Amino acid sequence: MPIQPSRCPAARRLALLAAFLIAPLASPARAGEATPPPLAAITVGSRMDAAAYQAEARVEAVRQAALAVPVAGAVTELKVLAGDRVAAGQMLLQVEGKAAADQAAAAHAQIAAAEAQRVQARQEYARAQALAAQKFLSAAALDQAEAKFRSAEAQARAQIASAGAAAAQAGLYRLTAPFAGWVSQVDTERGDVAVPGKPLLTVYDPSALRVTATVPATVAERVRRDALPEIAIAPDGAAPLRLTPSKVTWLPSTDPLAQTRTVRLDLPAGAEVQRLPPGTFARVAFPLAAGKAEAAPLTVPGKALVRRGELTAVYVLDAAQRPRLRYVRPGVALADGSVPILAGLKTGERVALDPEAATRQAPAGTPR
Repeated sequence: MPIQPSRCPAARRLALLAAFLIAPLASPARAGEATPPPLAAITVGSRMDAAAYQAEARVEAVRQAALAVPVAGAVTELKVLAGDRVAAGQMLLQVEGKAAADQAAAAHAQIAAAEAQRVQARQEYARAQALAAQKFLSAAALDQAEAKFRSAEAQARAQIASAGAAAAQAGLYRLTAPFAGWVSQVDTERGDVAVPGKPLLTVYDPSALRVTATVPATVAERVRRDALPEIAIAPDGAAPLRLTPSKVTWLPSTDPLAQTRTVRLDLPAGAEVQRLPPGTFARVAFPLAAGKAEAAPLTVPGKALVRRGELTAVYVLDAAQRPRLRYVRPGVALADGSVPILAGLKTGERVALDPEAATRQAPAGTPR
């Protein structure tokens, strides 16, 4: 007679255990939890209208001077700080040079003595000429008076030149602004010892700024010269400035090691531009010739980007449609809000359009 499971305690326990183990496998969600909705995503691809080479660049001043003194000595006066505005010829810094200053003062005083001797010799020569005209003075005496006058004149001129040289020597111990502008950097403090040729201050003219970028030589051949590039600058985390250069200059030489070309882009005049300090990071989008499909970058909507400080990332869906955070290198945003991705993505990958929803659905233990 067959054994009935309901009448056998051991068989009943085995059936209950099997049902307990199989139940989680058969249920896709835990009790009380709803299945998360699928994430809205976009397939990454290239756009021909976004065919541009994104180059990193720096803002620099057309007129910038790193000032140094050609003599050694302790810094006794420091008149300016970084960020100060200066006028042309304004005194910026003084180095200990008392001996040179004393020599300049002594030479200047000797000019007065030489000038007095010249005046006296001229008067004596004039009297000698009058006496010689009346036959009261010999020709030899007249020649002697004239020689004395010419000598006094020469000594006066020599003393003036010597005083000028002494003053120039004393001027080597002080720094003055070569042009009107701003002090961008101060590399010394009062009491420091100045070394000949070592820059102590840096001054730049904010009225003329430019952006300098390097482009691979192979890319430079494909850059359209009939279309101006676009410059994007984000100073101090503020809203980026989008500028069109007033002039583009390609330097003729190619770096033999890096095989790159240097291009300078003059920034247009304006109050916002003049506030940009040299060294500010910038991006330049150089338009490429049509038909270069291999140069067209991948693009994603701007809303899909995730900002983590200075880093940028997107959520990429894996084979199981789970979001994974991946850092990317963005380019300059296009007019429609899409952003070219220079590195970090491949054609055909799917990117989540809602980073917040992707963050909530990201697997535990993955970066968020």
